[in-house]
Amino acid sequence: MTAAVYTSLGLAAAWLILALLIPRLPTHRRSLATRITVALGVPVLGLLTLRCGPAVGLAGLALGMALLLRQRRPRQPAPAPVAPAE
Repeated sequence: MTAAVYTSLGLAAAWLILALLIPRLPTHRRSLATRITVALGVPVLGLLTLRCGPAVGLAGLALGMALLLRQRRPRQPAPAPVAPAE
């Protein structure tokens, strides 16, 4: 393996760590952090695919999507029951 492959794998691992830290942020910061993570992940994924091949790139895409979709979303409060009209 060359240094370029190690660099792209290192960037992908750094992105992975950042994506895993998003749920630990305060609720009001998560949306912005998710958008930034996606914006940073696209070039990292492209570099990973270029240097390591399409199979590794597809695995990185699947892992990234699973991490970003797995994040806890805040629960919406249940609507108040409506009293029947008389």
